[in-house]
Amino acid sequence: MRLYVALTKGDLTMSKTAATDEDLALARAEILYGRAALAIERLKAMIEVHSFSPVLHYWLSAAYGAAGRYEDQAETLRTAQAFHGLQMVQDNGGDVSLFNTDTDYALAVADQFINVDLMGPASLGMARGVMGGAASGAALLGYGATLFAQGRTLEAEAALGVGADDYEFHPAHSAFLSILPYCAGGNIRHAFEAMRWGAIHQRHSDEWPAFTNSRATNRPLRVGFLIYSLTGSATAEALATLVAALCDVNATVYCDNADQEMAIPGVTLRTIGDLSDDQAQALILSDEIDVLVDCEGHGAESRLLIMARKAAPVQVSWNPFGVTSGLPTIDYALVTDRVAAASETMNFVETLWPIGQVLSPFGRMGSMETLESPVHVADQIVLASLAHPATLDDQTIRLWANTLRNVPKAQLWLKHRYFVDPVLQNSTSSRFAAHGIDPDRLVYLERGETSAAAVVHASVDMILAPTGPQALFDTSILQALADGVPVMTLALPDEASATNPLSVLGLEDCVAASEQAYVDQIIRLTFNRAALNRQRAAVAILFHSSAYGDMVGFAQRLGKAFRDMFDIWALRNLTPEDRSLDRVVGFDGVGSDRDVA
Repeated sequence: MRLYVALTKGDLTMSKTAATDEDLALARAEILYGRAALAIERLKAMIEVHSFSPVLHYWLSAAYGAAGRYEDQAETLRTAQAFHGLQMVQDNGGDVSLFNTDTDYALAVADQFINVDLMGPASLGMARGVMGGAASGAALLGYGATLFAQGRTLEAEAALGVGADDYEFHPAHSAFLSILPYCAGGNIRHAFEAMRWGAIHQRHSDEWPAFTNSRATNRPLRVGFLIYSLTGSATAEALATLVAALCDVNATVYCDNADQEMAIPGVTLRTIGDLSDDQAQALILSDEIDVLVDCEGHGAESRLLIMARKAAPVQVSWNPFGVTSGLPTIDYALVTDRVAAASETMNFVETLWPIGQVLSPFGRMGSMETLESPVHVADQIVLASLAHPATLDDQTIRLWANTLRNVPKAQLWLKHRYFVDPVLQNSTSSRFAAHGIDPDRLVYLERGETSAAAVVHASVDMILAPTGPQALFDTSILQALADGVPVMTLALPDEASATNPLSVLGLEDCVAASEQAYVDQIIRLTFNRAALNRQRAAVAILFHSSAYGDMVGFAQRLGKAFRDMFDIWALRNLTPEDRSLDRVVGFDGVGSDRDVA
């Protein structure tokens, strides 16, 4: 069964529809100018006539938010999203009646919407699938993933939490873990759940293979990296550059499909996407890998179950968020100096191995490409975010709305692959409208050459970082800084483990101590365009001269860390023949908090 899905926005954009109806235009004005109670009554009367209108429900949700009726706001927004999703099914040639009654049909339609990143109607189809049959881990995984892509984090947490209880279905449980850092309780909840996951899936030491790796120190170390792909994201591409820069290391990358990867000089690429976990473990064992590094962490595409089987003498977690894998079979977790100094060992099952000020460098070795300052009409200010929708929590929306109110000539551009979805666009506009921001001041950038990150950065004055700690792990911030675009952030609580990139660069004036300071600093910077352009020129220089740009230095530290880790293992597992060689020398200052036996 196939349904053709065209990439279309339809005509439900809030800014367009509001101008076509006098009553709706009045309700819109009442919301934006502080008369929400009148707007609520007006919109409810209109909905009695047009019960299934998505746009009326989007505006009613905004009115409830403006009136402080937050539960009504959330419930009405969900209704708008559902009606809008059904409208998109119909607009794209689907059978709405069949969609509502036939589970297989709803799931087939959802899959085709997913293929074009239209997650609003896709989540509706996945929900029909879950309600129409057993709430299996696979169905809940799809439902939770499509919700999370829209930034509907609480709903995603609920769906994936149910899927996580299906212990035999690893992807749902691992996907649940991947979103927990975005949820209330963040890293502590993640640590607890990861340890529960690890206890379920780990292989105990009596099931581990017998490692016969040579303990000789006068040979290149064999290091393997587990990552889904080395292309498609700035982080992965930076890793490819870093792996190639490692000295005295024979590197092997185990990825989903090596045939789709670019060749890296001196690096072996192996395909494991079509291998079971046991088969992948056997392949890695046959390569006699000394140190195996997981670069993904938890998620739907995670291969942590290979690490659970113990595929190398030394195993290391080096995931993007710097949180625990939960697996006792992983020996070390690479973390920033900030995490190590914060005494967060209780949140890790691995031994912490501090690797420096940043968890990874960013960019290409020797690259320092900067962009010209943007040229706008007089007084126009363009603010932007390229962050994942899940980072746009309520505090972020409130803060950015306050910023737009205080910089009246400013527009906010939102760019992410999922913002192609008109359901997400209208949902976001509704949330901003609840704070009195006209949807016309929001610009959603879709796919294409004109919305590539470098093109966007060349056109904006400043990037706004969302408020939560997970936003600081978003590579869109690092990419902006690398391109020389100023970024405004909100200071994190002292106990937060994330490293603020602006602090690394010494740009403390872009790390606001409070929400008001955040707004005030944007006003100061955007008021004086000459000063803003001078800062723009300085940002790129500071970034590329910082720890983020030190690819060679980081590669040297990383290579030494891997060598020290392996030597610790070798010392603990000396054979009688090894001991006779008197090789126990030169281990002063090994960077581990484990004693060498």
